[in-house]
Amino acid sequence: MVEVHATYSPRIDALARILEAHQFHDPAVSAALRNRLEFRRVAHRAIIARIAGDGDLASGWTVDTAADLFYAVTLPSPWMELTGTCGWTASQYAKYMSQLLRDALIVQG
Repeated sequence: MVEVHATYSPRIDALARILEAHQFHDPAVSAALRNRLEFRRVAHRAIIARIAGDGDLASGWTVDTAADLFYAVTLPSPWMELTGTCGWTASQYAKYMSQLLRDALIVQG
């Protein structure tokens, strides 16, 4: 899923910036953004639920808390900061974000 984000995020970066900037000033923009983000959140939860179902969710995490972390760290803002300000490539984003999530959420063994 992180690789999907790394491929998709550059395509929606400009729109995501606009939506994020206007979400608190325009109820329609806020609703549209929340709708898309909720779709994303549900997808992340389904992935974590599958990991948990396979017995691979690291100790101390629930499906909900792990899904929340997965969702939050892969939002458009971290993408923009890492690739825009920090100069990461999409490939670096996919590699390091995947590593972070794997190390935090998956049983190591």
